[in-house]
Amino acid sequence: MNVIGMTVFVGLVLVGLFVYLFWHQARGSGGPVSDRDALMPLEEDDGVAPADRRGPGR
Repeated sequence: MNVIGMTVFVGLVLVGLFVYLFWHQARGSGGPVSDRDALMPLEEDDGVAPADRRGPGR
C-alpha cells in the first residue's frame, strides 16, 4: 500500500508542476516566445512577387 500512496503523491506533484508551468508560460512571463519568433519574417518584403522559374511562354 505504501507504493500506491507514493505513486499518487508523485503523480499529484507532477500535475501541480505542469499546471504551474503552463500558467506561468500562458501568463506571458516576458521575453520572446519561440512561437512568435518562428512567425517573424526573415527579411523585409518589398511586395514584388518572384518571377516564374519556367520563363515566359512555357
